[in-house]
Amino acid sequence: MASASVTRRINSQAVLAEQQLDTTLTQQKARVAALLGNEQQVAQLQQQLESDQIPADQQAQAQQFRETLRRVKADPKLLDQELEKARTQGLEQIKQRQQQALDQVQTQSRNSRNQALFSSLLLAVGYFVVGGMGLSAARPGGNRQRSPKPKATRGRSKK
Repeated sequence: MASASVTRRINSQAVLAEQQLDTTLTQQKARVAALLGNEQQVAQLQQQLESDQIPADQQAQAQQFRETLRRVKADPKLLDQELEKARTQGLEQIKQRQQQALDQVQTQSRNSRNQALFSSLLLAVGYFVVGGMGLSAARPGGNRQRSPKPKATRGRSKK
């Protein structure tokens, strides 16, 4: 069944997305830990923010990152909490996309079955009508045309 293979593909894509999320979060944790250990890089980030070297669209993100670094430096457990929060949000998005894809496959499958059912029903009705016509023609006298009855004349006839 085609929908079963599509469902398996959707599920395997979700598992792959979860693995990619875990890999990305692990890499981010390592980067933050390395950055925390290198005061020179933190100072460079601060300089870039103050001198407007970072494009405007990325400044808010960099500012947030700097604030997160400051908070994590004060409380190292906060990094794990932030990563777990990000993981939970990522998993929710993955599950939501997976469910939407599965719902779409189910709807398409249902529509396909309904279309096949309707076509089969129309075909059966057609065969029934053709068969009925064939049976009426096969009856003795079924193919004869009846002659019209003569009209009766009422009243007087003209002379």
